[in-house]
Amino acid sequence: MLCAKQIVHGYSAASPIGTSTYNDSRPIIKTYRVQTEAGFECYCIYQWNIKTFYERQRVQLVSGNTILSNSAYQSYKHRELSARGFYVLPSSNTEFLVTTSRAAEFIIKLPPSETPLAIGFCSCLKYQDYQAPCSHAIACIQYLSLNPFDYFYPYYRWDVSLRTYSLPITPVSIQGLLIVEDNSLPLLPPIKKPKRGRPKISRIRSSHLSEIIDTPVSRKLSNVVEKPIKSQSFQLVLFSNYLVKIWLTY
Repeated sequence: MLCAKQIVHGYSAASPIGTSTYNDSRPIIKTYRVQTEAGFECYCIYQWNIKTFYERQRVQLVSGNTILSNSAYQSYKHRELSARGFYVLPSSNTEFLVTTSRAAEFIIKLPPSETPLAIGFCSCLKYQDYQAPCSHAIACIQYLSLNPFDYFYPYYRWDVSLRTYSLPITPVSIQGLLIVEDNSLPLLPPIKKPKRGRPKISRIRSSHLSEIIDTPVSRKLSNVVEKPIKSQSFQLVLFSNYLVKIWLTY
């Protein structure tokens, strides 16, 4: 994340004052414009963190919840409601075959009841990804008459959430700071990677081709040219447009 000194440097250096010509300053202005946008975005994230920490310190538990955080508890209640219509076929105290109301089957492997925080398994892969029981695992835990809250990883608990947001973020202002040149922390534009897939523009027309197609007469044939047609037909249309242009010129 950029520091306040770098953000101020990006705002101050974005001004084109002092450049020799517009063409010479254009790449510099473009570079610092990217740097300024990146610095402003980081500062907005910093302000969002201050507000979020302040609000999380004053959050109260929802009714019926005493262990998990509010978001984790609401997500659990939603999955518990979905698990009521599941059919559980036990193979042992840790392995189950669960059939949903739509006849979809899932294989669940629960950790032993002595170590409920061990990594469980479900063929839907949500149990492993979130380290919290999915709806299929909740159906198996309830089948064993165990407490599903014991299978949630500790960072979902309410006391952990309180300790996380217990210390507020100290506000820092970037106004009135001195611009200090520091070569050890260069302010570089963000790295942009090309998007996957085919670009929206399939080809770039040459200059003479754009002049031919941009004539008033050939605009009527624009719909024909833009549609994917055979190569011979396309060459014929271009040649006819070229003849029309010569005829209008002379």
